[in-house]
Amino acid sequence: MKMFSNVFWLMIAIFVTLTINNANSANILCLMGTPSPSHHIWNKSIMRALADRGNNLTILTVEIERSTKNMHFIHMENVYDAIYEYFSGDGNNDLTNKHVYKSITLLYRFYSFVGRQLIGTVGAKQLLDYPIDFKFDAIVHDFTQSQVLLGFVHRFGYPPLISVSPYGMPPYTYAIAQVPSFPSYTPHAIAAFTNQMGFYERVRNWSYYFYDWVYRRFVYMTNENRKAKKLFGEQLPKLESIESMTELVLVNIDFSFDYPQVLPPNVIPVGGLQTKRNETLDQSVDLFLNKSTKGAIYFSLGTILQTSELGDKIQIFLEAIKRLKEYNFIWKLDVADHTSVPSNLLVKEWLPQNRILAHPNTKLFITHGGRLSVQESIWHGVCMLGIPFYLDQQQNMVKVARYGIGEYLDFNTITTELLVESIRNIIESPKYTERMKIRSELFQYQPTHPLDRAIFWIEHTIHNRGTKHLSLTNFELNFFQIYMLDAIALLSLISLVFLFTMKRHIYFGNKKEAEGITTSAVAVTDNVNKTEKIE
Repeated sequence: MKMFSNVFWLMIAIFVTLTINNANSANILCLMGTPSPSHHIWNKSIMRALADRGNNLTILTVEIERSTKNMHFIHMENVYDAIYEYFSGDGNNDLTNKHVYKSITLLYRFYSFVGRQLIGTVGAKQLLDYPIDFKFDAIVHDFTQSQVLLGFVHRFGYPPLISVSPYGMPPYTYAIAQVPSFPSYTPHAIAAFTNQMGFYERVRNWSYYFYDWVYRRFVYMTNENRKAKKLFGEQLPKLESIESMTELVLVNIDFSFDYPQVLPPNVIPVGGLQTKRNETLDQSVDLFLNKSTKGAIYFSLGTILQTSELGDKIQIFLEAIKRLKEYNFIWKLDVADHTSVPSNLLVKEWLPQNRILAHPNTKLFITHGGRLSVQESIWHGVCMLGIPFYLDQQQNMVKVARYGIGEYLDFNTITTELLVESIRNIIESPKYTERMKIRSELFQYQPTHPLDRAIFWIEHTIHNRGTKHLSLTNFELNFFQIYMLDAIALLSLISLVFLFTMKRHIYFGNKKEAEGITTSAVAVTDNVNKTEKIE
């Protein structure tokens, strides 16, 4: 009888727990239109954690994923195929260009191209066909690009909009949350500057921000609005007004690595949240990591770069690996023929990077300098040798070198000798390891893990729907208003008018005084002449 009573109360407790969880769960729409596997890794960390807490997620994405409990994926098809064709064209779309203005232009052109692909997918139209009264408690949007998808915020009655970006803190975050960017000490994401810029660098950096604002505002967003109206109808408000309704912004930065900057209360740094993801390590990889007595070196150039882009340089890497026989190398490489690789090299098309970097025998990470890779390397305390290619990778590696936790090489001038020398120098010099230990402790020394912090603020926003108590303003400020350029222009005009008026006043005052002196002098002369005649 007592056992029956215990079982009964246990069942009641389970029922109450499930009921409470269900009552607190939210129905969340995730708009993930950025075609990037690394973005998907970061975003999926958030989505998986939300689902594990009982929330129901509808995910519109360019990635191919199988729906699971609490996670329903809607696939926007063939976007990657279109991108591969886009980049295999005449070479005018090369994002490795070192010219900052051209890189900004090409980046927004690419964003615009992706937007055209998204609105034509069956997946986007499938979500558009949801019942008109379908209710979402929040919308999570990767605002790195795919602004065209913001039409779904209007379509579903303006639930709280939560904007996230794995791309650090894009320079256009001001449009999402009125974030003041200070070009005097915050380098543009594509510029290879530090936060200690001289006069010439500050002028250039300001011009990058200004050019970015002009191109996004008057070219990119104009095109996005035109495309969005094709999908959602002419009654759709401007996308700029929709994105400015964002109640919460989660950005992939952490001030243990990123340069300090001023953030409003609704912009939450959650850099490194992807380090908590679970990955399984293949037994063959684990054995290979432990095989070398001097340790292993992990080599990965990210998820975007194709092996074909390495060209003849691949032989330089293979030759360097042969010379460094005392180390085992694990290389994420998308090639089918592995027969010619050295015996101290293991090649895999996909590797659990987070687990490999966490392995105690991993001594160095040869990386492209992507943000997620750099964060994971710092989190696990592994020094880096960078070979940057695209966009922010150069700036990321400039920071790595500045903090003394690694070095970087130029892909165009790399040689076998230089590669071997750099690898040995970083691994064998204790200064890199010591500085990395300090930087890793700074990164990990937090009251909560970044992922837990991200989930808390998302649920906080949903619970306090519509209050916008963290936002700086309830209206959109443009570039001129944020930096008070309109006020400066007005004050400058007033000052010029005042100076002009004073100058005229002084001029005419002096003129009258001069005329008075001249008149007096003439009168005196006349008097003198009259006196002389009388005499």
